[in-house]
Amino acid sequence: MRGVDPAGLIRYAYARQDIQLPRVVAQQFDVGIPVAPEHLRPGDAVFFASQGSYVDQVGLYAGRGRFVSATPEGVRVASLNDPGFPGEFAGARRYTAQALGNPSSYARPLPTVRP
Repeated sequence: MRGVDPAGLIRYAYARQDIQLPRVVAQQFDVGIPVAPEHLRPGDAVFFASQGSYVDQVGLYAGRGRFVSATPEGVRVASLNDPGFPGEFAGARRYTAQALGNPSSYARPLPTVRP
């Protein structure tokens, strides 16, 4: 799966479940249900940000501390604790049709900046 950006990978995975997500990583971070790291389930979106920067990377949690993300070279599997992954863990979101249909359940941290 070459040529897919991280946000595109998440959109593709959820579109197969008839869940439509925004095209941009920061916008994907702004919707859905926030999930604490200890409650992650396979399929949750995990987000990363460079220190003091906007959330700009996303992956799909696969379980056991690992996630799948798109890179220019293709899809890769990494660990949430991987020091080689660009950025630090900034949070996670769970997307369901019900949650996305109810804007009051959205996570709306504005601006989307890691504290």
